[in-house]
Amino acid sequence: MSRKRVLVFVIGLLGIALVTGLGGVIAIAAIGLRPVIEFAASRMLDRQLSIGTLRIVWRNPLSVELTDLRIANASWGSDPEMLRIDSLSAEIDLPALLRGVLRYDKLSLGKPELLLERNAGGDANWRSAGGGSTRPGHLAISPRDRSGFPTFIDLALHDGTLIYRNPGSRDLRLELHDLTIRSTGDDEMAALALDGAYNALPLRLVGETAAFSVMRDRATPFGSKFSISTAAGILGFTGTMIEPLDFDGIEGAMQIEAPKIGELLKIFGLDLRWDVPLHLAGAFAKQGAHWQLSDSDGSLAKNRFDGTLALTEAGRGRPDAVALDLGFAELDLKTVFADDQKSVGTAHGHDAVSLHIDESPGATIDVQIAAKRLAYGRIHAADFAIHGSSAPSTVSVGALSFSVAGGRVKASGSAHAVKGGSEIAASIALSGGDADEIAQLAGAAAGQIAGRLDAGATFDMTGQTLADVLKRSRGQAVLAMSNGQVSRAFIEKASTDLRAIFRTSEGWVPALCLLGVVDLRDGIATIAQLRMRATDTTLVGSGEADLDAARLDVTIKAESAGSRVFALDVPLHIAGDFTRLSVRPAIGSPSAAIREAPAGHRLPPELQALAESNSCRKE
Repeated sequence: MSRKRVLVFVIGLLGIALVTGLGGVIAIAAIGLRPVIEFAASRMLDRQLSIGTLRIVWRNPLSVELTDLRIANASWGSDPEMLRIDSLSAEIDLPALLRGVLRYDKLSLGKPELLLERNAGGDANWRSAGGGSTRPGHLAISPRDRSGFPTFIDLALHDGTLIYRNPGSRDLRLELHDLTIRSTGDDEMAALALDGAYNALPLRLVGETAAFSVMRDRATPFGSKFSISTAAGILGFTGTMIEPLDFDGIEGAMQIEAPKIGELLKIFGLDLRWDVPLHLAGAFAKQGAHWQLSDSDGSLAKNRFDGTLALTEAGRGRPDAVALDLGFAELDLKTVFADDQKSVGTAHGHDAVSLHIDESPGATIDVQIAAKRLAYGRIHAADFAIHGSSAPSTVSVGALSFSVAGGRVKASGSAHAVKGGSEIAASIALSGGDADEIAQLAGAAAGQIAGRLDAGATFDMTGQTLADVLKRSRGQAVLAMSNGQVSRAFIEKASTDLRAIFRTSEGWVPALCLLGVVDLRDGIATIAQLRMRATDTTLVGSGEADLDAARLDVTIKAESAGSRVFALDVPLHIAGDFTRLSVRPAIGSPSAAIREAPAGHRLPPELQALAESNSCRKE
């Protein structure tokens, strides 16, 4: 039995079907001896049953009152008793009983407590070994099937508790403060209301169902309509069930409204801080262990989507499997992953973001998301697609791709739980990007460079938080361009040409090649090589970026300036916070020294091939 069936089980077993076994007790009550009743009921249930007090008033309706009803647990159970009921009061229609229908004109249950549990071998305490039970392997405290379901004209349950216990998992606790079922007859619809809590999360259920006569007709799907409200959101369902007692064979329409999706996911054992709203509606179906919401129409933080959501129960001791396949027309990641405003804009705003990967999650996730248009601040992309998955101790992105700045980005990566937190490995590649658009995304002025850029990067890092992994990181990156153009003004300023002081340069200079190689170590990105060759000038550079402090320190100089007498060959020093860079001449400064790595600097094979194909690498 899974956690998703707990609510249904308690309503069907404790609130409704539990007491049907007492019909056998009442049938024996003519003897008027409580010990005889306890003996006969114990044989019927194949468990020891005891009653504190019992009072029967023979009339129509038959009146039964009892206190301190107890049913023993399995011999291996964690508690001596499986069921306790503080008080029970019932009025039973005798003519209906003679027709084979158990009809409660009135039924009241006070403080029922039900413990459902499994042992390490998978045995369930709600099943018996056979013995004298009327159904070998099944306790006779619930109907054999829906054909034996009773009628409840007026049912009231107060202060009930259900606990589901499974080895290796935390207890699931459902509190039923008040449960009521109301109907005007066997052939009339019934109204259901429940106020309670699920693992301390307050909830309210209201609904209506088809008539009890329909419930007993196994050939007719049983109709129901209900909504469950919690602090995590509201779930509504309208449809039919073939096996309502098992909550199976379900078809209908479902709606979910969750102000904070992270709170909703906690119900399924996922602990994520995700404070964005979710709206979802679609066709719901459940067959056996498979739950599915298809043809869905929803929105995530106002981003509309369609697709399919599925849940497959994996069975005892294993995580359930959640699958999502969603398509967006437009997806704004800023709205989906909204950060705490106190941390936005600070250099260390994400330092405390945990990278913990659960070794025993309540569910695994397989996600496929596509978006025709995607945005994240100033970055706009098209044809976005990602396929990711999670498993115990592992999160992976098998494929991620999107088009941006005229090029195509492809990436993949994985994270594994290790002793020091999480170990992350990833690779990313850009092909055919527009150099000018990319430069603008990096904060440069428009119109400084033109051409198609190719780039690639690989890295691995380990830590418990985002700050940790930056300090324990390794990686390399390559940026390459061939047969591009660079603005004449940029070349002249980079070589400190005096002509740039007296006039505005116009036009373009062919950039025969551009190559940048970066080496990442413990949060410091060192420029191992930066070289751009124009028609009569070669620019070289070196320096580093402190990713943890978000600071840059780079020097660029003209390696040669041909025969131009005005070129002073003075380096430029670019330094400062990523958001506030300053550019100054580096005359006499130690940072003016250009320290390129040797041409033989080794790279991963895919990056090595990219670098070797660029003519700047071969100089």
